[in-house]
Amino acid sequence: MQIIVKFFIFTGLCFTTILNVIINIIIFIIDIINIYNPIKKNQNINWDIVDFLNYIKDIFISLVNQYGILGIFIIGFTEPIFQPFPTEIFMVIGIGMGLDWKLVLLSGALGSILGSVITYYLSVKYGEKLALRLFKKEDYYKAEEFLKRYGVIGFIVASFTPIPFEVICWVCGIFEMPFDRYILAVFISRLIKHGVVIIGMIYGYHGVMEIIKYMGL
Repeated sequence: MQIIVKFFIFTGLCFTTILNVIINIIIFIIDIINIYNPIKKNQNINWDIVDFLNYIKDIFISLVNQYGILGIFIIGFTEPIFQPFPTEIFMVIGIGMGLDWKLVLLSGALGSILGSVITYYLSVKYGEKLALRLFKKEDYYKAEEFLKRYGVIGFIVASFTPIPFEVICWVCGIFEMPFDRYILAVFISRLIKHGVVIIGMIYGYHGVMEIIKYMGL
């Protein structure tokens, strides 16, 4: 009986958490629309792209602060679709808040993989026309060049360059890279990039602390 009660309590908590996250995402989307519509209509507003990006960044930091691992997963999920910030920034913040680095790595990678699936089908359906409206032409054509020249290896290499990860994912769908190769490339690139950042942070921190201890500071 106690196991059943605990199960329902756990299920209720999970449902409540997920519902809160969905509500926050809806509010976030509504805010984006409210900001974007006046711009689209060329109305006179005090618009600063830096302020807008800071606003998005604050939303994501709030997600990590409130929902922890689930927040990291959501940020990882959105990165391949549209959002401009590397997930690693918020993974580092999460670890700094005390989250388990292994769960942070896993949730960020899984979120990115699932988000990449959505991006693949969106880009196959809507193509280059939408991608060029969403992203800078220079980034789009650089990603296209990498993929045409090097294929899957180009995807992995490009994900470590200044070319935004979401642009690379969109280009893969537009040029209909085989889905299995695409997901494999996403998995390898996220595992390496997330892993390097997290392991570098952990061992870098411990290394600095050892030096301080050795020097008696």
